[in-house]
Amino acid sequence: VGYGTSTFFMGQTNGAGYQPKWALSYDSYWGAPNQIGFRIQTTEDPSTVQWVGVNWTPLSNYLYFFTFKREGNLFSFYQNDTLIGTGTFSNLLPDCNAEMVIGAWGEGNGGGTFFNGIIDDIRIYNRALNTQEIQTLYNENICFQTITVTDTINVYDTTFVTVQGSIDSGLVAKYYFNGNADDESGNGNNGTVNGATLTTDRFGNAGKAYSLYGVNDSIVIPDNPSYNFGGSDFTVSFWT
Repeated sequence: VGYGTSTFFMGQTNGAGYQPKWALSYDSYWGAPNQIGFRIQTTEDPSTVQWVGVNWTPLSNYLYFFTFKREGNLFSFYQNDTLIGTGTFSNLLPDCNAEMVIGAWGEGNGGGTFFNGIIDDIRIYNRALNTQEIQTLYNENICFQTITVTDTINVYDTTFVTVQGSIDSGLVAKYYFNGNADDESGNGNNGTVNGATLTTDRFGNAGKAYSLYGVNDSIVIPDNPSYNFGGSDFTVSFWT
């Protein structure tokens, strides 16, 4: 990932100016230097821009799994399967009545500030996942090898962790990017790709992630009331 002064992963937006919007981002100057979190614009007044985040410094050429969740007024931020910090925000997220944009702050197909890097396996929930569920998502499809020893006989058992069952409860959208930007949750929140190109995922599988080049690339998801969260709990997770 190319982390500049502002790196916007995704958010709900209805324009490149000071219209109401929110975004998940890394900033090296907004609110406090080197933080990751939520940038929130509640009105057209620039003075209403707010930031809820935690200190975080990226490493070059390193792959991260991020989870952001709201539970009541508490915002929690996870890197991989570990809580790295929390913040409080008592106001509602703005009801933008607008598209969700992956890879930009501002308009999804022109204007705004764009993300430079690879993104994959995005999930959006209308509830706050617990720590065990976040760990389950982080370990999805990772191969573990367990060894059982009986006398002098070694028995090897390889298990793949697969996310299933209640982990899909409250799922609003799921983007595995299996050759396209379709929503695999069954809720029909399919994305339109603007300039982003398919690339290999973290397991080396071709065509299973998207690369965005920080100029005008984005993935735009049409407006849907299901992700107008207001003051409700929610969770967003992704690899980048």
